Amino acid sequence: MNNVRRTGHTSTQKMLRLICVMTAANMKSRYRNTFYGLIWVLLYPILIYVVQVFAFVYVFKVQQPNYPLYLLAGLIPWIFIVQSVEMSTGIYLQWGHTLKNMPIPPLIIPFIQLLDNFINFFSAYYLILMFYLYTGKISFYQIILSIFPTFTLVVFVTGMCTLFALFNVRFRDLKFVLSFIFTLLFYLTPICYPLSSVPEELKWLIGNNPFYFLLRPFQELFMRGLTQAFFEYQLISFAMAIGSTTICYLGWKRFRNMVVFYG
Repeated sequence: MNNVRRTGHTSTQKMLRLICVMTAANMKSRYRNTFYGLIWVLLYPILIYVVQVFAFVYVFKVQQPNYPLYLLAGLIPWIFIVQSVEMSTGIYLQWGHTLKNMPIPPLIIPFIQLLDNFINFFSAYYLILMFYLYTGKISFYQIILSIFPTFTLVVFVTGMCTLFALFNVRFRDLKFVLSFIFTLLFYLTPICYPLSSVPEELKWLIGNNPFYFLLRPFQELFMRGLTQAFFEYQLISFAMAIGSTTICYLGWKRFRNMVVFYG
C-alpha cells in the first residue's frame, strides 16, 4: 500500500515538473530572437490597458468614478481569457506529431499553454496593482483577496480551454467560431462600461453573461472593497469553476481518444 502511494506521489511530481519545464521552454521559444524577449510579456497587456484608459477617459469621457481602476479589474482578466482560448484551442493539432512519437500525457498540453498565459496575466496585472497600491487607490488586503477571484477564473478557463482543445481536434473550424464569439462577447460584457450605463431593457442580456460573473468579483473588490456583493459574486464564479471542471472531466473521459486518433 505504501509503495502504491509512493509511486503515485512520484508520478504527480514528475508530471508537475514536466509541466514547469515545458512551460519554460514554450515561453523561451515564443520570445526567441525578439529584441526585448520576455519584457513583451509585461508590455502587451499594460500597453493595451494604457491605450484603453486614454481612449475612454480622455476621448469618450466615460462618467465612472475611479474609471482606470474599474477598467483594470475587468480588462486584463479578459485578455487572459481570450488569449488562453485563442492559444489553447488548436494546441492538440500543433502537438499532434509530438504526442504520437513521445510518451507525453495529452492532458498536460493545455496546462502548459495556460500556465504560460497565466504568468503573462499575473505579472502585468499585479504590477499595475502595485502602482495603485503605491498611489493609495487600493489597499494591500484587496490585493491579497484578489487571489480568490484569480483562482476561480483560472480554474474555469482551464476547464473551458481543455474542452475546446479536445473538440477542436475533430471540428477544425471551432477555433474560428470561438474567435468570432469572443469578439462579440467583449462588447456584451461590462468591461469598458459599467452595467449601470446599460438601458434597462438590455440589462437582462448583459447581466446574464457568464463572463460578467467571472469578472465582477474583481470589479467589486477593487471598486468597493470587501462587501457582501463581492462574496456573492465570488460564490457564483466558484460554482462556475466547479461546473467547468466537471464538464471538462466528463468530456475528456468520453472523447480523449480523439486526441491521438485525429491529432
